Amino acid sequence: MVNKLTIKPFLTRLFEKSIVKKMVIGYFIIIVIPILTSGYFLYKQLSEDMFKELAGDRQEILQQNFNHLEREMIKIEALYQSLQFHSNITDYLQGFYKNDSDSVYHYIKNIKPLLSLIHLESPYVESLRIYSADPDIHFIYPFINPMEMLDISAEAVDAIPPGKGSWKIAGADKENLPVLKYYQHLYNSMYTNSIGVMEVEVKDSLLDYVITIAGKNNFFAIRHGKNIIFHHDESGESNNKINMTAENVDYRESGSDYLGESNTIVNYLYFDRLDLQFLSVEGTESIFSNFKDKRNFLIGTIILLLLLLSAVYSVFAYSFTRRVLKLAKYMRTVDGNNLKQYPGVIQQDEIGYLTASYNVMIRRIDELLTKIQQEERLRKEAQYLALQSQINPHFIYNTLETIRMLAEVNGCGKVSEISYYFGKIMRYSLSSGGSKASLREEVEQVRDFLKIHEIRIGQRFSFAIKTKANIHDFPCPRFLLQPIVENSIIHGVAKRRIPGKVTMVIRETKTQMQVIVKDNGIGIPENRLQQIKTMFLCSEKPAELNNSIALYNINERLKFFYGREADIALYSKYNYGTVCILRLKKPEEHGSGRGKECAKEVDDNENSRS
Repeated sequence: MVNKLTIKPFLTRLFEKSIVKKMVIGYFIIIVIPILTSGYFLYKQLSEDMFKELAGDRQEILQQNFNHLEREMIKIEALYQSLQFHSNITDYLQGFYKNDSDSVYHYIKNIKPLLSLIHLESPYVESLRIYSADPDIHFIYPFINPMEMLDISAEAVDAIPPGKGSWKIAGADKENLPVLKYYQHLYNSMYTNSIGVMEVEVKDSLLDYVITIAGKNNFFAIRHGKNIIFHHDESGESNNKINMTAENVDYRESGSDYLGESNTIVNYLYFDRLDLQFLSVEGTESIFSNFKDKRNFLIGTIILLLLLLSAVYSVFAYSFTRRVLKLAKYMRTVDGNNLKQYPGVIQQDEIGYLTASYNVMIRRIDELLTKIQQEERLRKEAQYLALQSQINPHFIYNTLETIRMLAEVNGCGKVSEISYYFGKIMRYSLSSGGSKASLREEVEQVRDFLKIHEIRIGQRFSFAIKTKANIHDFPCPRFLLQPIVENSIIHGVAKRRIPGKVTMVIRETKTQMQVIVKDNGIGIPENRLQQIKTMFLCSEKPAELNNSIALYNINERLKFFYGREADIALYSKYNYGTVCILRLKKPEEHGSGRGKECAKEVDDNENSRS
């Protein structure tokens, strides 16, 4: 629980940092620290395995050297046979030669050549002496000596087992090499009594050759696991370290080990002929004194390489983060009064895609804000015009009604009829119904408008309105249809010399209400028609198509009122006429049933005022 509470604030502070700091911290956490940690532990493991393998190799060499020592000691023990079975020596020790001259004669003739041969065949024999048990014989120093001159005590002599020898360590101390001596009883010809003791002293070179494997750094011999009999130290190791090493080694065991805590290689071997355990202790620093410089060079190279890789990583990371930071810095300057797109170079990668998407978003937001401002301006203008047109409307209505009544009284039917339809149009225009009306009201208003033109132009113009849908309560903006019909008359029918005709058909589908306005006028040239269609698609106000302002406004009002699904379709052929289709989205609550309006069709020549 404590770890979670500690880590959570750290992660929170980390995530709040900038992207550059996150990448730097992440690089050290994910790459640098794991590499250094794993490299350190790998180095430790490899070093430990290498030192253990080295300790095993040194152990084999140490064993070979002690095998050599054992072979030489066996050769030295075999000298006993040469003396015991030499009759001249046994006779001499038993006192067969009564005078000194005979003793000297037999010594020179028979015994001295044997001694010379022994020294010649045994290079590690320092001296060979015999200590006689008979004090009355003639002693020839230093080969034949009295028993009193023997270095070991009488108890040690008696402890030598019959038929076997005994190795003794003489002159042993903790600084100099010990002196190895071999003792064995010589018996009379009947093997009933001991007539003397053979002593063979071994040269120092034999033991010195054995411990050469340890490099004479720290080699010592112990007995019974704690008594240090011999200690040769050239490495300066402390006595405490040596004692600790000796205590960790099992007595009468042989083997090798690497002590990682003290960086020490230990080789130990029990030699039963001397009842000693020999130990070689050496620090790894002294073994790899030359390797230490190479190791430091290798570590420095790895660190330098890691720094170089870090620099390369920083260059790549900076090339990545620089673009992100520039984009983020530019985005902080964007507000409602500054919607400029990012001006930098956009590359073909993920960041470039993000930048391009940002520019598209800014451009779209700017377009929407501009459109909203235009619609707000149009709405205010419409409100102003509506307010201006509502100045005393009853006075206008009364005046038109007076004109109509006077025309009827004086028999002017045409004037009376035009006044009637013009009054209806003015009443619809000046009414305070807001900007929303029903499609039925719009159709009635268009019918009144067309009747005035039919009366004005006469036989050269006709119209028809066919309703095949329920338009009674279908909502639509006011003055939606009149501009289209007016365009058909002014820019279409009026420009041809043949009788003109305007037809309006209203039909419905499951999702749409369609208003089709068709005329047989002059039509629209192909290039101009394509420009108008492009205007519908892009919803951009035409700069040069002055005659298309009405269509542009109707298209914008449709999308504002019904949504993006409403649109205008325009088809035209020059000298044949034009068809304009308004596709209006039906509201969900509007039904598809047909009322009385659905069955009503107004003929081209309808003159009724009802």
